[in-house]
Amino acid sequence: MKLYSIAVIALSIVLIMLVSYYAGLHNAKVAQVGSDTETIINTTVPVRTNIIREQLPAHIDTVWVDNVSHEVATYSTTIDTNKVHIDLEVKYDEHTNLFNTKHTIIALRDSVYKEKIVERLIEKKPRFIALSSGMSVDFGEAGINSAGIDAGVLLLGQYQLNAFVTTEKLYGVRVGIVW
Repeated sequence: MKLYSIAVIALSIVLIMLVSYYAGLHNAKVAQVGSDTETIINTTVPVRTNIIREQLPAHIDTVWVDNVSHEVATYSTTIDTNKVHIDLEVKYDEHTNLFNTKHTIIALRDSVYKEKIVERLIEKKPRFIALSSGMSVDFGEAGINSAGIDAGVLLLGQYQLNAFVTTEKLYGVRVGIVW
């Protein structure tokens, strides 16, 4: 009969430990505390200058001023590249040896990129209350003298309060600190 009671106690101890382990796994709702660190990196695209045209066909007019003729060359064009639109008109007067330019430049401004890197530090806080359980066996010269089980709560992840019972009909409360 004594062996039967020890087996029942051992089986109940294992069952209580499995239930408390299962309950501890699925009730773990941890509040997350974090801090945001923002790093801003500005990147500019280098500007590259290319000669688009070397020889330009111009319209040449002959102009008479005070019975003196001289030539005026005119060149007009529209240049469209990736994100730039240029309207250009160039005049050259041979008599005065001067250039006259009119231009309109429209460009999209996307040469500056902003990159944002966010680093988060997450600290895991212990749960306020958790389940705890345990078992004890007292060995003697004749084998097992007594066995016991305990169940209770773990407060703030550090303080333990358990109720226990043994096969010698001993009941009590155990208080402890988890290191």
